[in-house]
Amino acid sequence: TWAAMMDFPDRARLSIIDRDEFSAAMHDEIDTFPDDTVILTNSPQRVWWHNERQPVSFAFTRPRPGNSHYPLEADEVLAAACTGRARVAWFPDLLNAGEGPEERRPDLLEVVKLAPETTVEGGVIYVVAPIDPAACPR
Repeated sequence: TWAAMMDFPDRARLSIIDRDEFSAAMHDEIDTFPDDTVILTNSPQRVWWHNERQPVSFAFTRPRPGNSHYPLEADEVLAAACTGRARVAWFPDLLNAGEGPEERRPDLLEVVKLAPETTVEGGVIYVVAPIDPAACPR
């Protein structure tokens, strides 16, 4: 226990509590979002922790057994897009990022379209919109 306490400052820099771990600039950008923004991301835990945002949803990643969160399916992503307030906060340096949200989940691009809005060091913000607004749930 004593050793863990003594090492804590070093361990904190390597954990989720380190805002700089993947992209402080991304978290700064998320802080500018209006309160009613619907946030989809490949790192919901970090966005929740650093930006104190709720809800924040796990999206555009491939479902994997053992994930602590299961990514949204197409109908859920469409519903988020239909609000007109949805953004994807994408952290490209995470292991689940692949070549980007389009490569990770091309099936979702059958119902929504992504448009890059802002690029910062360590992150990209995309606007999410329905391909066919008539398909939006009522």
